[in-house]
Amino acid sequence: MRRFAIAPCILTLALLAGGCGDEDVSLSLSPYDLVALPGQFDFGALAIGATLEGSIVVQNVGSGGAEITQVTLGGSGGSNFRLPESWSGDLNKDQDHEFKVIFSPDEEGFFEDRLILNVTTGTGTEGFEIRLRGRGVTAGLRAYPAIVDFGPVAEGSSESDFFVVENMTDAPI
Repeated sequence: MRRFAIAPCILTLALLAGGCGDEDVSLSLSPYDLVALPGQFDFGALAIGATLEGSIVVQNVGSGGAEITQVTLGGSGGSNFRLPESWSGDLNKDQDHEFKVIFSPDEEGFFEDRLILNVTTGTGTEGFEIRLRGRGVTAGLRAYPAIVDFGPVAEGSSESDFFVVENMTDAPI
């Protein structure tokens, strides 16, 4: 049979309920709550030198407004990501704004960046970030079957067969 000491449990509950004697504790919530759709944007594989524009919608689902003072890119993506336009303004309750980002890889590899929205609050500026990523690839086609064998074909006659050509990237070729 298990026995529990009830006195320590009651003392712990009393301390938690009383706030450990600290009467200056306050909780303040930000009046805005930003949500990005999608929460992370993946441009996928794109041929070097090709350009793809992506859209990210940011919505304010909070009870108050959000003043966005600056929209920038920050991270190790270098010149592979860029913003086609600048924007600043207010996002009131239940409003949204569509932000465009362009991915144009200048070399082969994986790239990551962040779309950063600077939000002015009563106590300063906060950053809201959306992660971006993409992959630069050498444009390539793949055909299969790799070998098409028509066998012996008599002079003046013809044979036909089917094969599939696949674009290995998201870029049009």
